[in-house]
Amino acid sequence: LRRKGRRGMTGTAKQRLYAGSIKHRLYVAQAGACCYCDKPMLMVGDMSFARFAKLYHLTAKTVKQRVATIEHLIRRADGGTRRLENIALACAFCNSKRQETPWVQYRSQRLREKIPASLVAA
Repeated sequence: LRRKGRRGMTGTAKQRLYAGSIKHRLYVAQAGACCYCDKPMLMVGDMSFARFAKLYHLTAKTVKQRVATIEHLIRRADGGTRRLENIALACAFCNSKRQETPWVQYRSQRLREKIPASLVAA
């Protein structure tokens, strides 16, 4: 069993609450758009799946791919931190497809842009 804190919340509940507030701040800062593809994302709890689908003319499958997820720009496995400067919101589709690709390169691929050679890791 986990020990409850002063306000009766377990450690896990506090982590979810903190992650939720970070997610909301990032959602507002990014104007609700994915950091990779710039498509609108669904913030679960703000709007229903059906309403989001109707608003953006999407199928149910596509709506699930547009759910906002926390993304570490520099992967934690590559030494990235949990600091706010290293975190952004990405749609579930982009977050699952990026894998080991550097974030600048992946964003350019998703937006079909050319990237300057100085930004590509050698």
